[in-house]
Amino acid sequence: MRTAPLFLSLLDEGKEGGGFDVSLTPVGIPFFLQFKLSEHIKTANSRETKAKIIFPPYYRFFLRILPQSPQHHMLFKLDDGKNIVRYVAPIFSTLEEFDHLYLTNSVLTNSVFVRPHKIGDFVDGERHTVSFKDRRAYHVLSEPRTEEEPTDDETLARVISGGIEERGAAALTAPALRELRQQLLSIIGEYGTTLLIVVSPDREPTSLLRDIGYLARVYFGAS
Repeated sequence: MRTAPLFLSLLDEGKEGGGFDVSLTPVGIPFFLQFKLSEHIKTANSRETKAKIIFPPYYRFFLRILPQSPQHHMLFKLDDGKNIVRYVAPIFSTLEEFDHLYLTNSVLTNSVFVRPHKIGDFVDGERHTVSFKDRRAYHVLSEPRTEEEPTDDETLARVISGGIEERGAAALTAPALRELRQQLLSIIGEYGTTLLIVVSPDREPTSLLRDIGYLARVYFGAS
């Protein structure tokens, strides 16, 4: 019986048989997805319900912010209007649901895609969550706010298609990829993170894209 696939972790990629190569096409754009697990809230004693911004049942995911992690801050900076960056979270929570949606090719239509920049940046050290019932709106806490913005995969597909039409012929060239890689390195350096690899400024597009993919996965938690 077919079920949903298991995706490689960084440890898996380092094992024998766990590697993969990237094949470039002449036209396209890089984009960044940070996958979140959704918590299914069914009771009325949650912070979001007490703040009266959303009532159960609903789903939520937590943002990783300082002082625990700079992840959200880094994704916020990367989501500068030029790069396409999204949190991706399921509107389901069980393995059985995942298997069913995978087999019916419905995972994307049962997920939300949220821009880090629209969520905002935070320096208060509080716990921040994004909660939602469907793909029409989402709610941010601990500064209660509702964003009535489409978070569906069709909207993201249109954004990506528009980006390819606008700059797809140049986005995968060596100069553009060097610029993107430098942006990632600058954001990483801003938060004092130790770099685990040494990169060279003179590399081919395929190697540059591998650098970008590595930096995105290891430091931004994005694919």
